[in-house]
Amino acid sequence: HAHELIGRQEVQGLLDNLAKSYPKLVEELIPTIVSLGTVMRVLQNLLKEGVSIRDLRSILETMADWAPKTQDTDILTEYVRHALSRAISSELSVNGTVPVITLSQPAEDAIQKSIQHKETGSYLAIDPVIAQRILDSIGKVITMFEGTGRPTLLVSPQLRPYVRSLTERYYPALSIISHNEITPNLKVQSFGTVTLDAS
Repeated sequence: HAHELIGRQEVQGLLDNLAKSYPKLVEELIPTIVSLGTVMRVLQNLLKEGVSIRDLRSILETMADWAPKTQDTDILTEYVRHALSRAISSELSVNGTVPVITLSQPAEDAIQKSIQHKETGSYLAIDPVIAQRILDSIGKVITMFEGTGRPTLLVSPQLRPYVRSLTERYYPALSIISHNEITPNLKVQSFGTVTLDAS
């Protein structure tokens, strides 16, 4: 529950600490490019998914690069995750291999078609029957994971935040990673595929 414990005060403390070593980075970024609140929400997003925020310098540098183009904290989180890919994938790897489950093409297409883009942002508006089929299939495939490490679902970068929003209530321990987050030195081994088949 680390994400629930980090508020503005804690983020300010982390930034003050970083400013001792990288004063220019912190000074240029906040509040000129991003607000303290935006940094806080990105850090909360990372912690919520078990991603370490120890490399605060990389996190802030990535935000400095992308924040002029978007202030959407979910999109910024995805860019930061890409920058932290080495840490994310090594955390999930077992002897140089990342054991994953994948989405079948029909499941991926169904999610893709259900993404609604509005001025206020994008969200997933998926048919409840299809959503339930996907969730049931994830449940079945996860059982194949026993003894192979943490269950990880590998999806395309564009879908990752939406798949996460679909699964987080039902499978909070399930890691959702994108192809961008697996470093070239690691192999991927699939343990099953999530389908749309009715059970």
